Amino acid sequence: TEATAPAALVEPVAEPAGTTATAMPHPAPALRSAPVPSPAPAAAVVAAAKETARERRLREARERESLERDARAAVVAAVPSTGKVRIAISPWGLVEVDGAASGAAPPLTELVLAEGRHRIVVRNGDSTPFSTTVDVVGGETTSLRYKFP
Repeated sequence: TEATAPAALVEPVAEPAGTTATAMPHPAPALRSAPVPSPAPAAAVVAAAKETARERRLREARERESLERDARAAVVAAVPSTGKVRIAISPWGLVEVDGAASGAAPPLTELVLAEGRHRIVVRNGDSTPFSTTVDVVGGETTSLRYKFP
């Protein structure tokens, strides 16, 4: 910030009659104040110097635990929750989930699917395909049974 000139450097200026006189600063260069360092860094250094070795170990352990907890939460948020669909098809069937082949049942008896709604189609030779929609809930098992005629 710029500081105003000291009062000793201000000279009155004569004004024409009928106007008010104003003080004009002396034509000396403007004075600037030097930046004042913030006391915060010095306080942090003093606080760090007063920290005992035991307090430092405890603080570092708390920081590590916090970082690990945040990392675990990020992994859980990134991985979609899954659930199971237990299937029993008689005599047999080719299973498709959301349009993609998943295998033949039996031997296929269980699907692990992301949480949400899925379209399951089971085909058996010339028989009419069996089609259904299942809502998978994370951590739960849903059963699907069908017997072809």
